[in-house]
Amino acid sequence: PVYMGVSDSPILSNASRSTYSLQTLKIHREAAESLGGEKYLKTLTERIIQAATSDEERVRRILTFVQRTIFRDPLAQPLQEDGSLPDPLTILLCARGRCGHTTTLLLELFRLSGFEARILQLPRHVAAEVRIGNRWVIADADVFKNGVVPVNREGLLLSIKDLGDDPYQVDRFQPTGWFMRPGSCFTRSVQGHPV
Repeated sequence: PVYMGVSDSPILSNASRSTYSLQTLKIHREAAESLGGEKYLKTLTERIIQAATSDEERVRRILTFVQRTIFRDPLAQPLQEDGSLPDPLTILLCARGRCGHTTTLLLELFRLSGFEARILQLPRHVAAEVRIGNRWVIADADVFKNGVVPVNREGLLLSIKDLGDDPYQVDRFQPTGWFMRPGSCFTRSVQGHPV
């Protein structure tokens, strides 16, 4: 189990370099090094997917693991002094972050499990895409949490092509990683009624 203490003086800005304690980040970076870095992640990945019987199930297991391990913190996200993201194991040990953090961790776990994966850049959001057979499917552990894994009408993981053909396929799944303030414009219909 990873214990994560309260962040020192979080600042309400995702663009700030001081949204997460650099001392805490340093502790987690040192812990990642002492655990063995990539070797630790390789062993962890093998344990995550060991009981899976198909590539689709392996991807789902990795995706739901990252959903459960990274808390989407809208206030404090671990960034290095230069504003860049830490390495994947440090991100895992910090146990909080946003879309870039979950995508970085996903890409590494997919790579270590033998999958081809890449960044999926969306407007103001980033996710991962992973190749299963001849399909590139979406892997997003930031917007979707708590075991919510969007699938197409055939029950397979969604692809960008699936969404282009029928955008409703993603709208029927709850984005559980985001929070909204009660009464915000996102919680009201176009007539202003709460929804």
